Amino acid sequence: MYKRGQIFLIAAFIIIGLLVGLAAIYTTTLSPKEDVAVYDLSGEINYEASRVIDNGVVTGNLESKLKNLTDFYAKSNPESDFVIVYGNSSSLKAIYYEQTELGSIGIGAGGQPSTQTISQRTSKEESLYAEEGKVMVEFGGNSYDFDLKEGQSFYLVIKKEQADEEFVAAQ
Repeated sequence: MYKRGQIFLIAAFIIIGLLVGLAAIYTTTLSPKEDVAVYDLSGEINYEASRVIDNGVVTGNLESKLKNLTDFYAKSNPESDFVIVYGNSSSLKAIYYEQTELGSIGIGAGGQPSTQTISQRTSKEESLYAEEGKVMVEFGGNSYDFDLKEGQSFYLVIKKEQADEEFVAAQ
């Protein structure tokens, strides 16, 4: 009976659906993938350091072996900054490996100039003091707290900056 009215009603729903679909705003964001290489590197260094510590305790030259290990990783990963803390509650030492910017050099010939940043790897050592079973390390503008545990004498912070993002792994 009222079939003509049903057609107009269905057509109205279709038109309303199209207008709502066209008027909807879809928001999407794109973010770069997380650089998991920093976390893999921290696990690798932590594993190697535990083996070096075990060997150094037996042979007696722990400090030189740890310095050799950290120097190797600092040289093989120049894009990452490191701080390594080792020792016990009465004698803690930290070795910092950081990239410092010396300046930049550029060349341009009528267009957008091409610049290259010049940086240098610096390392420094310092003694740390434990307070109430904790040690605090200042590194890259941030502070990291570690609880001193019996039998654990190696702590590590790795920082890598990539595409205006900072990836930090602390163990």
